[in-house]
Amino acid sequence: MSTSTLVTPPTRGLVLPCPTSLSKASFSYKMTLGSEVSDDTLKLCANLFSSNYGIWGDQAAIISKFTVAGKNVKMTGARLRSQCLSHPESSVLLTCYIQVDPLESERPQLYGHAFATVWDYGENKGGYLNLLQFQHQENIEFLSLLKVP
Repeated sequence: MSTSTLVTPPTRGLVLPCPTSLSKASFSYKMTLGSEVSDDTLKLCANLFSSNYGIWGDQAAIISKFTVAGKNVKMTGARLRSQCLSHPESSVLLTCYIQVDPLESERPQLYGHAFATVWDYGENKGGYLNLLQFQHQENIEFLSLLKVP
């Protein structure tokens, strides 16, 4: 039996903006209702995913003729919308932006994102969270903002 996998995580560290001083960096978070997520925002999320998710493993060809071993796993904004916002009235997108030095004129850059969907399940609520992870501490902050009432 082969020990190969379909997707291999990146072997290199993520190349993210690095503040010259931690005291100068700032993170901002935004929660957007699924019905209000723009195509431009989804394109940014898809690009971040495609750049950092991983590469296809040696069994990639069994999925599709478009999945090639050793190539990046790709995502499009349209696919994110169909797979993560298929019920926009019950979904949210949480985005995290980093600004390395708020005194500089650069715009904040997308640093991470999470999609969440909730639904009724009898008398309770069910939920699904799809999170693209980056730095451990930021993920904890992401999750703390996604509490379902």
